[in-house]
Amino acid sequence: MVIGEFEYDSGFSNNENSNSDPPVFSYILFVLFIVIMTILLMNLLVGLAVDDIKEVQAQANLKRQAMLVDLALNVEKAFPRFIRRRMISEFETRHPNWMREKLFTSLDGEDIRKRLRLEQTPFEKIESRQDETKETVRKLKTRLTQLNSRTEKIEMMLKAIVTHMDIEVNEDELDEEEDAF
Repeated sequence: MVIGEFEYDSGFSNNENSNSDPPVFSYILFVLFIVIMTILLMNLLVGLAVDDIKEVQAQANLKRQAMLVDLALNVEKAFPRFIRRRMISEFETRHPNWMREKLFTSLDGEDIRKRLRLEQTPFEKIESRQDETKETVRKLKTRLTQLNSRTEKIEMMLKAIVTHMDIEVNEDELDEEEDAF
């Protein structure tokens, strides 16, 4: 694959016909081969380098962790003995359910039922739906008052435009149109 391996004379020149032009197809094929093989070899080398980097990073991570352990042990050994005795306890008491006790003492029956996701009684279902309905009605009322105020503002603006442009409006026709809605 190295250029020196090819016999240049036999590939590109004809000893029999030295006057004729060298074959163009042979030159094109030769140049394409050199370019493609160079790219392939470079990609192969890059792939090998990347693979080696992954192994080096893994080894470096392990080495770093070992160095951190050594550092922690050396720092611990640097403390005097009486300080080390205070830092290292021989036993430890754990209370795994202390938060649960505080949580359930502050809850009443309804909160506990919600947290445990127990089934609601029919009366409780009706009360929750009633509360939801009341909230929906309240939201609709506020929305309706907002729409009414906007409608009044638009009506006032239209009246101002009509008076400014001196347009005559028959109010009987407007009342009939309002009644139709």
